[in-house]
Amino acid sequence: MNPIILDPTKVIALILIASFALDRIVTGILFLLSYRKSLRTRFPDPASMPPGEKQIEATRKYKLLYGSIAAFLGVVVIAAYLKIRLLELMGLITLEPTPAPPATAPFPTKQIFDALITGLLLTGGAERVAEILKMMGGGEASKSQSKPVEITGRLVLEKESEQSKTASV
Repeated sequence: MNPIILDPTKVIALILIASFALDRIVTGILFLLSYRKSLRTRFPDPASMPPGEKQIEATRKYKLLYGSIAAFLGVVVIAAYLKIRLLELMGLITLEPTPAPPATAPFPTKQIFDALITGLLLTGGAERVAEILKMMGGGEASKSQSKPVEITGRLVLEKESEQSKTASV
């Protein structure tokens, strides 16, 4: 069986699509988990915290939880279970089928390395996709506070003449 080798453009597109899907799935999981009171106390929403040390700590915990879930899904589900491995798709690693029985088969070092690299790329890509979505208006970070308009200059008020009053009537 010949491995499928994609050109780098298709691999980059695959990374972007998989990273976007991974970000949306992790965000959905975190949303659902936010309804559990025990998790809300351990991992509070950073946006609901007052600015300062507690908000920084909440942000750190949130990123840890996000990264852990994304890494698990990227490595275990996408790379290992679905067998979407980027190094293999680009032809950088060739996996030879081993005809040996499973008891004497060598340890699958290449597959594990490829799965870890794929998971790392997808996890990092998912975090970048989340930041880009926030910048484009998909999150609370893009909300700006309205500021009052300040106009400087000189304003001259003139009294209307009688002719212009009768002309406008």
